[in-house]
Amino acid sequence: MSSLKLYGSTSGYVEIVPEATAGNNSVTLPNGSGTLVVADGSGNLNISGIVTATSFSGSGSSLTGVGKILQVVQSSTTTSTSITATSYTDTTLSASITPSSASSKILIIVSQSGHIYSNQTANRIASIQIVRNSTSIHIVTQALANRGGLSAASDISNASSVSLTYLDSPSTTSSITYKTQAKISNSDSNYTAQIDNSASVITLLEVAA
Repeated sequence: MSSLKLYGSTSGYVEIVPEATAGNNSVTLPNGSGTLVVADGSGNLNISGIVTATSFSGSGSSLTGVGKILQVVQSSTTTSTSITATSYTDTTLSASITPSSASSKILIIVSQSGHIYSNQTANRIASIQIVRNSTSIHIVTQALANRGGLSAASDISNASSVSLTYLDSPSTTSSITYKTQAKISNSDSNYTAQIDNSASVITLLEVAA
């Protein structure tokens, strides 16, 4: 078996030794100056400078010093959903994601459109929560409130878009469904998600730990 030794300018050498069953292969060197990068004994490449790649494969969970957003999922709905319950009810906004690592975190960004209506004299409040599968993980109380103190004959309404952001640690590689739910403080009033078919949006970003 032959090998190639490249001697340093002052001392030492680097020996290139092919595998015993390497077959007939070739290595093409670039027509120009540069640096040959070789992995260490653990398979790591130590590179100082800029690396340009046209594609990337793998989860990237062990990368350091770079952006670590592993995947992004976005979903929206325009389905108008009337809620008069004083317990949390689905708004029809949801999205599912399957983390590539159990140590990943999920950044949840929600823009929930809605409208609260009442003809009562007291204030009426709508609350919004984010749910992971069936577990409540983030609640915004008094998300929308109409004006109190008017006569019962006066209709009171308030339309708005509520923003919610939460960083979750689901600790799983199974598929997860995140959704929003809403409730109204009193059943004599009404909260409508996606009023007039306005869009609500949920975005899920998997962040490597």
